[in-house]
Amino acid sequence: MCDSCEKQGLITSVITPNTDADKSSALVPLNGPNTLVPQQANSDEQVIQLWLHGRGPNSRRAYSADIIRFLEFVHHKRIGLVTLPDIQAFADSLEQAGLEGSTRHRILASLKSLFNFAMKIGYLRFDVTRPLRLPRFKDTLAERILTEDEIQKIIAGETNQRNRLILRFFFVTGVRVSELCSLNWRDLQKRIEGGQVTVFGKGNRTRVVLIPEPLWSDLITFREDALDTEPVFRSKKGGHLNAGHVLRLVKKAGLSAIHKDTCCHAFRHSHATIAMEHGASITLVQSTLGHASLAVTGRYLHIRPNESSSSYLKV
Repeated sequence: MCDSCEKQGLITSVITPNTDADKSSALVPLNGPNTLVPQQANSDEQVIQLWLHGRGPNSRRAYSADIIRFLEFVHHKRIGLVTLPDIQAFADSLEQAGLEGSTRHRILASLKSLFNFAMKIGYLRFDVTRPLRLPRFKDTLAERILTEDEIQKIIAGETNQRNRLILRFFFVTGVRVSELCSLNWRDLQKRIEGGQVTVFGKGNRTRVVLIPEPLWSDLITFREDALDTEPVFRSKKGGHLNAGHVLRLVKKAGLSAIHKDTCCHAFRHSHATIAMEHGASITLVQSTLGHASLAVTGRYLHIRPNESSSSYLKV
């Protein structure tokens, strides 16, 4: 991700406004010459801002970085002048740059989303990205899932109280690193047995996740006299931890305990897979993890199937 995107999270810092855009017409045709709608945007910059509107900070930064990369490739050509050969050349450049298939898929999917949006609001008359086929890639999710034994070894090998609680919290609740870093004590509530945490996560969706004993008791002991408005996991300066710091401590714990390059999301993947292997329903896991689509949760079933036709064969 480029520096300007990381600092501002907005596309406006690198887009040159279209001073030559035709602003004379307040109406544009849509779906035929007899259908007119109010003009929704009069510049590429405005279209992109409309497209980004309502998305979370992380999504805005990621999508902005993808579009910035494309605009720099076509030398900031107006999107209305972009051709299919431009799009295909950009796709080829991503492959030549050695990017993984999943990364190329994401970047091109962002580009297709923008152009489709621009056509839907009448800014473009044709979506030149529609014929572009997204690259297929190997699903490596199974390689990133930790076993229960590996999870326990990582947790047991962490000697710092706060860091050990972070690792346990990741596995038990399945939260994202950004969600964990933003938690305050007021987000945790006691139940008759254990407690619960209210998580405000991706897509601006709120969900509630149960915290079983003994993790709940250990969290309360760790809290001491912290106020409701204070972070659950504090930095040395007393504020919220940043995601980068948490990523580093998780990676260090994984390398030390099981000699694997581990990330925070691996605990989330493992939560889903192990929970379903122990009998949790796919809808329950979807609700706990905050997946917008059941298809996303269903990936865990496909990569760790309980049955296969190979089981019926003998050699």
